[in-house]
Amino acid sequence: MGKKKDKKNGRGSRSTPEVPSSAKKHVSDLVPGFTWKHLLIVMIISVGAYCSTLSMDFVWDDMYQIKSNDQIKSLSHIPSFFASDVWAGVKDLSSGYYRPLFTLSLAADYSLWDERPVGYHLTNIALHSAVTAMVYLLSLCILRTVPPTLFSAFIFAVHPVHAEAVAWISGRNEMLWSLFMLGSLFLYLLGRERQRMTYIAPSLVLFFLALLSKETAIILPLIVLLYELCYGTGGLQKKMRFPVVYALAVIPYVILRLVFLKGTGLGDVYPLSWRLYTAPGLVMQYLRLLIFPVNLKVFYDIPVKKIFLSPDVIIPLLLLGAILWCIMFVLRYDKRLTFSLLFSLIALIPVAGIFKSLSPALLADRYLYIPSVGFSLALGTVYSIIVQKTEPSPPMKPASAQELFRLRNMVKPGGAFLVGILLILTLQRNHCWTDDAIFTHAMVRDAPRSYFTHFSLGTFLDSQGRLDDAAREFQVAIKLNPDYVDAHNNLGIIYDQRGHLQEALKEYQIVLNIAPGNVKVHNNLGILYEKTGNLDAAQGEYEAALRLDPANVTALTNLGLLDRKRDRPADAMSSFQAALARNQNDPGLHNALGSIYLGQQRFNDAAGEFYAALKLNPDSVEAHTNLGLTFRKMNRLGDAVQEFRTALKLNPRHAEAHNNLGVVYMLLGNVDEAISEFNAALLIAPQNEAFRANLKKAAGRQAKKGS
Repeated sequence: MGKKKDKKNGRGSRSTPEVPSSAKKHVSDLVPGFTWKHLLIVMIISVGAYCSTLSMDFVWDDMYQIKSNDQIKSLSHIPSFFASDVWAGVKDLSSGYYRPLFTLSLAADYSLWDERPVGYHLTNIALHSAVTAMVYLLSLCILRTVPPTLFSAFIFAVHPVHAEAVAWISGRNEMLWSLFMLGSLFLYLLGRERQRMTYIAPSLVLFFLALLSKETAIILPLIVLLYELCYGTGGLQKKMRFPVVYALAVIPYVILRLVFLKGTGLGDVYPLSWRLYTAPGLVMQYLRLLIFPVNLKVFYDIPVKKIFLSPDVIIPLLLLGAILWCIMFVLRYDKRLTFSLLFSLIALIPVAGIFKSLSPALLADRYLYIPSVGFSLALGTVYSIIVQKTEPSPPMKPASAQELFRLRNMVKPGGAFLVGILLILTLQRNHCWTDDAIFTHAMVRDAPRSYFTHFSLGTFLDSQGRLDDAAREFQVAIKLNPDYVDAHNNLGIIYDQRGHLQEALKEYQIVLNIAPGNVKVHNNLGILYEKTGNLDAAQGEYEAALRLDPANVTALTNLGLLDRKRDRPADAMSSFQAALARNQNDPGLHNALGSIYLGQQRFNDAAGEFYAALKLNPDSVEAHTNLGLTFRKMNRLGDAVQEFRTALKLNPRHAEAHNNLGVVYMLLGNVDEAISEFNAALLIAPQNEAFRANLKKAAGRQAKKGS
């Protein structure tokens, strides 16, 4: 009996060598103080801070990155994610960002959730929870004691500057690269402490994945260098070994980026001197948001500093210098605090605008996601220091010891109070990303003097059909920035839709005076000239657009449609085929090419294109109608009836479908049904002489049959 009792107690003890679970032994041995209970608590709090986002909609760039992104709509496109920029799947848009894993995450969500936002928000919450778990593990490695570690992880989990990265679906790249980079750093710490290189290889793999998520992960070699300088032993040469290894790991990423993006993406509209003048102010603003996360904005309208000898440059520079001096002074007393604070400053380097001005705003809350890791570690360190300093040590008078105990007992409630305040601020902050209406109005509220915020609100109002309100916002944007071509272009489109063609023409011409190489405006001018019947001028504009961008799908499509209208089927076919070679996921293009094949009596080819169109858009009335016409030509009358009926089910007022169904019924000898369809077509289009002639013919056949 005694042996059984000892055996039971042995299984309940974490320190016994008889524990059979390799996973438990692995984690607890590698990270002293780790418990699954603490990890679970940390993750639950991080989920609780953002569970309200599950009811939120797509916002801002989500409309393009998800709803208009053809690339993510099939997992078969995965190889193309690694051979193009992050905007490649959005029609006629491009960028200098190489983030294939971000695109892959959206594609994975699309395969599961289609266009239901709840699934994407669920992924964001899961990513934030996973990153918070990594912060817990890293804090345990740095701080070594449990209460400060939990405090550090709680601060990170609920800090309101993270709301943009978590509540906004397109902000998830911050969490993706943070997860991989922190995982890489964690494995590096384990490998370094235990002198086992087996940890370094997977660490480098995670670092590479972080770079494929977002280029700002390039800071990791500097973080490794910082750790070596703070904690390493031996000379400088020994301390440089790991930083050099991680720096060399950047080379494959740079090669991939150069091959597929044809450049570094570091070009900028502002000179380096202006960016250097602006950077200290941005860093100080970021530090203010970390320490006092109030007056957060969805859009920060911060001007570029152009003069060095100005208070906006000198004062932040002096303050930053003073902060750096204080951090180095602290090094003599607590390496943890120095490491944490310098971690934050290093993480701010890529978002300070030195190497590239960030667009559309120089500063954004989401860029603080990784810098807040260092800030959270710093608060955890302060927590640890307070606990240590309030530890009574003999000999000490009872009154003094009691006072220290009183101070020590205030640490936990004070920390809980701070976490609670931050959690409340986060729950309030999440609301800004509820939907596009709330978000775009918040942009204008936060930055009323920014032309970009008024343009964004105008774009939203335009998408809602509120054209007059949208036009007013575009006009405000133009007043704030007369050279803003996108506002002129969009205002011209609204004038065009309203039938004010002269006003539209004026806006388009203003754009071409500012930016003669604007492809969109050449396209829009072509459409306008088509409306006025000036087909030669329209063709000239489409061709001008293609000279500027030979792969522009919109221009190729418009030129093909114009050639079809001008009865140039060979030219139209060439344009449609070229457009499809660049975008296989446009149902309208497949339908247009199919109509050319139908006119050339290439019925099998035509049917193939219409099938392709319907695979992409099963509710396309035009494709069903055209496929029905093709079947009629192929004498597959039963199939033709089915297609016309499907078209009419989707749109009962489609006059051509009624007429074509009537023609097929005539061929089948169903005269009564044919007459019914011709009458239905004439009710919709009473002036159509072809419909009337068909009805007359059917009535004659009915009369002849009756006689």
